[in-house]
Amino acid sequence: MNLRILTTLSLLLLSTMTGCRTAEEKEQARAEKERQKQEQRAEKERRRDAERQQKDAERDAAMHAKLPGNSPFLVLHVRMREGEVLALLGEPTSRDSRQTGAEYIPFNFGGRGSVQTTWFYKGKGRVVFLGATGGVDNSLVDVVDDPNEVGYATSR
Repeated sequence: MNLRILTTLSLLLLSTMTGCRTAEEKEQARAEKERQKQEQRAEKERRRDAERQQKDAERDAAMHAKLPGNSPFLVLHVRMREGEVLALLGEPTSRDSRQTGAEYIPFNFGGRGSVQTTWFYKGKGRVVFLGATGGVDNSLVDVVDDPNEVGYATSR
């Protein structure tokens, strides 16, 4: 009888130890899989950032190509925020904002690209920003060098 109890306890202890080890192994495997997923996400984000930087560099080159060599707008770059432009160029003569068609896209959550803001600099030209409703996340998309700029929106 003692031998039966001892055998049963030994088998129970052995099965418990084996079960814990497989649980630990499962936890390690899960942690490794999660680490691999995080690495894949990070690599995907790095590729996306590199593509975005490449596109921005191309848009920047195209924007600068249409500006004369003495333009005050040559210091500006695509995706600059309003504050950065304000620091470089100073206060504009006037500002104008209008909604774009993106305002009416059903699933445009956050309203990205729904407002176009133009800053007018008298005798210099215009700076155009695109952003969301409420002036959120406005970033530079275009500049127009025009020495004949009157300094305000002339037509709608």
